[in-house]
Amino acid sequence: MALQKTLSLANSFGESSEFDCYIRVVEVRCAKLSGVAKIDVLKNGTEQVLETRETLFEIDPDPSSANVWVQAYTHLKTLPQYEGAIDC
Repeated sequence: MALQKTLSLANSFGESSEFDCYIRVVEVRCAKLSGVAKIDVLKNGTEQVLETRETLFEIDPDPSSANVWVQAYTHLKTLPQYEGAIDC
């Protein structure tokens, strides 16, 4: 499971470039009702990590709900920077 989207990323000099990115959750840490997802943003078609990010998300504790990995991806798609990202 991952997302794909073209993102504008800044380098260490503050210059932005657009990249076709593959966004994958590589780690999920959970508490009772919240979680933290560690995300790697990779250059699509390579294993080159362009950026690593973390995001907080709420967990639905209902046993019939999706697992926390699916919930993390669902949350990512609600964030403005990943709006329009497609599942891949």
